[in-house]
Amino acid sequence: QAQHIMSLVLTLPFLLTTMALLRQNWFPSRVFVGDTLPYLAGSLFAAVSIVGHFSKMMVLLLLPQIINALFSVPQVLRWIPIPRHRMPGFDQHTGLVKASYTDAFCEKDLKILGRATMWVLRTFRLADIQVVSHDAGTVRVTNLTLNCLCLYWFGDCREDILCVKLMLLQALCTMLAFAVRFGLTRYFFDVVR
Repeated sequence: QAQHIMSLVLTLPFLLTTMALLRQNWFPSRVFVGDTLPYLAGSLFAAVSIVGHFSKMMVLLLLPQIINALFSVPQVLRWIPIPRHRMPGFDQHTGLVKASYTDAFCEKDLKILGRATMWVLRTFRLADIQVVSHDAGTVRVTNLTLNCLCLYWFGDCREDILCVKLMLLQALCTMLAFAVRFGLTRYFFDVVR
């Protein structure tokens, strides 16, 4: 019981300030938090899940972030080229955000892990692979982030629409987490009868 109260005490101020920030950060954004908020949020989530003894539940709640991290591995480990910034691009003429791309590279120059990555991306339609030059064999690929994947699958959209789509993904993962936690408890968690 004490752990749950402590978790609530740690979480409530963060939740309230984040809601105020969301109001200021909604489209068109007036505040840019940079890396500060994600580091604070991650530290708080880790502390609360440890103190509250629900680290398995936290893994389920953070599923989109885990998927994004795993999806980014081929670029982060440089199996395929990685640009300095991987955020979606913005088209000033249409006012829409669009998937960003790597610089052009020669696919046959990739090492085995890079070629395997390209095969997976093509086979499962996980990235838009555009041929830049047939003669040189150069291509460019959408950056490997959930933002760019969402834009590739569903098309260019306004920033707030992209935000809503990603928030819906987070909500679905949250519902899945609660369904697993309370519907399938005996299969995933240690239950004392």
